[in-house]
Amino acid sequence: MVVDTSKSAGERLYNHASLKQKKLEKARTKANEHTPKLILRSKETYGEEERDVTDSPRYLKLYEDAKNRKHSHEAQENEEKRKIPSNTRHEGCERLYSLSTAKQMKGKQRREEIERSKIPPPPTEFKKIPLSQATKMYERSMKHLISKEMKLIDTAHELQIKYESVLIPDSTANLTT
Repeated sequence: MVVDTSKSAGERLYNHASLKQKKLEKARTKANEHTPKLILRSKETYGEEERDVTDSPRYLKLYEDAKNRKHSHEAQENEEKRKIPSNTRHEGCERLYSLSTAKQMKGKQRREEIERSKIPPPPTEFKKIPLSQATKMYERSMKHLISKEMKLIDTAHELQIKYESVLIPDSTANLTT
């Protein structure tokens, strides 16, 4: 019985190897066969009745053929557009358009608001003041600056830090001694 199993195993291996060999042969023959993917009309494939009397170059013929195909395709599209009734297309557009008019108006108002917000404000007009008011204003602001400087000098004195004022000469608060 042991002999029978080895014999059947050998037959199986032989069948498997022969199938593999057949597949390889098919693949080789398929690879050797050349099938052109694009078949262009050449001088040999033109019949006598199809040949052009002018003998124009082949590329011009191909160009003219493509142009004619394009025009025929555009003509078909135009016919399809004409077949659609204009009323149904118009009604559908109107229905959709009427749904969006409120949104369009809100968008328009929002765009206008944005444009208005981007406009720079008008320049401020400065009025001339009399000289007496200007000198009073100057003196008042200088007094305010001097009082601030005095406070800074006092604070520097308390913290024992050296502080030199630009506005008040000889105000060096050097209390490190």
